[in-house]
Amino acid sequence: MLKVLFVTPMWPSAHGPYYGLFVRQLANELEKRGVSVAVVAITDPSRGVMGIVKKYLKLGSALFATTGRFDLVHAHSVFPAGLIAAVYANWRHLPLVLTLHGQNVYEWRRIPLGRAIYRWIFAAAGKIVFVSSHLLNVAVGFFGDAIVSKSVVIGNGLCTDLFRVMPQNEARQHLLLKTDDAIILAVARLIREKGLDVLLKAISLLDESAMPMTVLVGDGPEKLALQALAAKLGILEKVWFAGSVEPGKMPFWYAACDIFVSTSRREGYGIALREAMACGRPVLASRIGVYEDAFENAKEGLFFEPGNHEELAAKIRILLQSDALRRRLSASAIKRARSFSWNTPAEQTIELYKSILGTHSLVRASTKGM
Repeated sequence: MLKVLFVTPMWPSAHGPYYGLFVRQLANELEKRGVSVAVVAITDPSRGVMGIVKKYLKLGSALFATTGRFDLVHAHSVFPAGLIAAVYANWRHLPLVLTLHGQNVYEWRRIPLGRAIYRWIFAAAGKIVFVSSHLLNVAVGFFGDAIVSKSVVIGNGLCTDLFRVMPQNEARQHLLLKTDDAIILAVARLIREKGLDVLLKAISLLDESAMPMTVLVGDGPEKLALQALAAKLGILEKVWFAGSVEPGKMPFWYAACDIFVSTSRREGYGIALREAMACGRPVLASRIGVYEDAFENAKEGLFFEPGNHEELAAKIRILLQSDALRRRLSASAIKRARSFSWNTPAEQTIELYKSILGTHSLVRASTKGM
C-alpha cells in the first residue's frame, strides 16, 4: 500500500468549509483507491501577518513531529508550506511532489528573494503538478523552461454525484426562494481578484423593470465595499449577499439560478465554474486562460473581456432574452462536465506517485553503488 503524507496550508473545517476542500476530496479519492493518506494541515483561513506566522510555525512543528513511515511527501503549495515540506522530505530522504493550485504561483513577487526561493523548492521536487495548462504557462514565464521536464498538468476533480442537474423550481423551494425573478449567481471569495465589482456595475446597467436578483455566495474582506458599491449604484435591494454556504447546499444554489457568472480577473482553476456547468447552468465568464481550458470550443458559455462591465451587461441581456440559447449552453455544459469527475485526476495522481517512486528508487540505488 502506498503511504503518502499531505502537507497543505488549506484544509476544510467548521469555520471554513470550502478552505482547501479540493485537497480533502483528492485525499478521499486516493483513499478509496487503496492509498493511505496522512495529513498535516492548516485549517484556519484567517489572515494577518502574526496569524500567518503562527499558523506556519504550528504547521512546521506538527510536520517535524511526524514520524510515521511514508513513501513520499505531497505538498499543496509552494511557499511557505512547500518550503517546509521540501526541508522535511530532504531530512527523511523522501521524494517530494509539489502541487500548485492557483494564486500561489504569483506570490513569489511579495517575498524577498522570492524567485530564488521558488526555484530552490522547484528543484527539490521530484514532480510539479499544475491544475491547469494556463497555470503551467504562467510558471514557465516566471521561472523558465527548466521546470517543464518535471511538470505535469492534473486538474482538480468534481463530485459529479453531488453536482448534478435538478429542476429549478425544486431547488428554489428547497432554498425557500419566493421569487419568480431571474437569478444571477456568483460564487466566490469576496476579494478584488474575483471582480465582483464588475458584476455589480453590469447589473446596474440592466433595465430596472426586468432586473434579475443577483446572489453572491461567499464571504471575504471586500464584503462591506461591495455592499457600499451596490448601494451607490442603487441596486442593493436586488443583491443578496448570501455568505458562506455549506458544500452540500451548493447544488441547490446552482440549480436555482438562471445564469452563473464568474468575473474573476485571474484564477488558478475555477472549480465553481465547473460545478455550475455540471448542474447545467449557462455560464458567463471572463476570458481568462483557466476558463478557456474549462470550455470545449467555447460552446458551453459566453465570454466577456475581464473588467468590461458594459460587455458583461450586454451578454446578460442576451442570455436573459433567449431561452433557446440558455438551453443550448446548458446542454453543452452538462456534456462537457462529464469529464470533470475525480476518476481521472485520482488515477493520474497515483500513476505519478508510482513514477516518482520508481525514479527515486533508481537514484538511491545508483547513489549507494558509488
